[in-house]
Amino acid sequence: MNIKTANRLCELRKKHNLSQEELADKLGVSRQAVSKWERSESSPDTDNLIQLAKLYGISLDELLNGDDAIDIIEENKNSNFMNNSESGVIFEDNDGTIVSTGKGVVTIKDDEGNVVTVEKGKTIVTDKDGKSKTIVKKDLLKKFGSKEDKIAGTITGITTLVVVFSYFILGILSPLGFGYGAFWFLFIAIPVPASIYKSIKLKNGKHFAYPVFITALYCALGVFLKLWHPLWVLFITIPIYYMVVGIFSVFFLITLYTVDYAFTKVLQDHQRTRIEVLLGIKEDPKGVGYNVIQAQIAIGSGGVFGKGYLEGTQTKLAYVPEQETDFIFCTVGEEEGFVGCFLLLTIYGILVLRLIYLAERQRTVFALVYGYCVASIFAFHVIINVGMV
Repeated sequence: MNIKTANRLCELRKKHNLSQEELADKLGVSRQAVSKWERSESSPDTDNLIQLAKLYGISLDELLNGDDAIDIIEENKNSNFMNNSESGVIFEDNDGTIVSTGKGVVTIKDDEGNVVTVEKGKTIVTDKDGKSKTIVKKDLLKKFGSKEDKIAGTITGITTLVVVFSYFILGILSPLGFGYGAFWFLFIAIPVPASIYKSIKLKNGKHFAYPVFITALYCALGVFLKLWHPLWVLFITIPIYYMVVGIFSVFFLITLYTVDYAFTKVLQDHQRTRIEVLLGIKEDPKGVGYNVIQAQIAIGSGGVFGKGYLEGTQTKLAYVPEQETDFIFCTVGEEEGFVGCFLLLTIYGILVLRLIYLAERQRTVFALVYGYCVASIFAFHVIINVGMV
């Protein structure tokens, strides 16, 4: 892509009052990709060109000033045909397979005349003779089950085999066959492991078979400890459990929506970008992520024994920002290496433990709290400055 086209893309973005980050979010690409397009270092692929044309309300020819549209599309496809219209996108490959999308419907037609239409909640398969078959999503799930149900069924099967095997082994090894009459409660607990898996996987405590678990626990304690009478109160915890789970679910939803609102409406753009880079959602090596990347390069280049005092290239050439304060630990890592970092953290650990030891020996509450405060100051400063890297 030539510089003229790159400048055209930059002008269109600015004309629509979009930053590189905002345009990247709309296209589902990184900010670096948009920056490379506008510097003529790379070309957007066909899908991105179509999205840009729709976003700016112009055709591909208008977007790229004529011949450049054809040149860039040819870079991203091998003689395939694509047509972009208001009703959707039609794509045809070299084998004659046609894919059309639009208004929530995807249609795929091969060269033999077989057609597959995917709509919301159902799939329609039509062969070349005109015979069609409709597959509804709910029917498909009912027939085959979800992935979690299949795994839970497998866990239940394995648990059943383990319980049966354990029951007979315990019965044989116990004196006078006592185990056969004592360990029958194991069969009650068979559904529990699978329910634990589903509750963790689906992040919903309601899927945990708590009544079954309580019943098995009650029977076990009754058989071995003869506590049938007082422990019936365990069954009272069943409605309490579901009440707590329900309250927790509501609290979780409220927290989720509150955090989402604060993230999208309260935080500024640069603050959101920093969080996204920290969580790995975005990459910005020349922007927000620059400091951390340079610090990691510095501490990693130190190796085992380091480069020597005042011999660090990253720190000496000022690639690492704020190396006297926020990123001071990477200076130690580059100059003294892994051994120096280990010794430094060991010394700080001994210092904090010594302060805690002295605080515990104080005779007054004030002196005790004061000692713990001093130890906490050192500990938190070490954690924060090491964590910056």
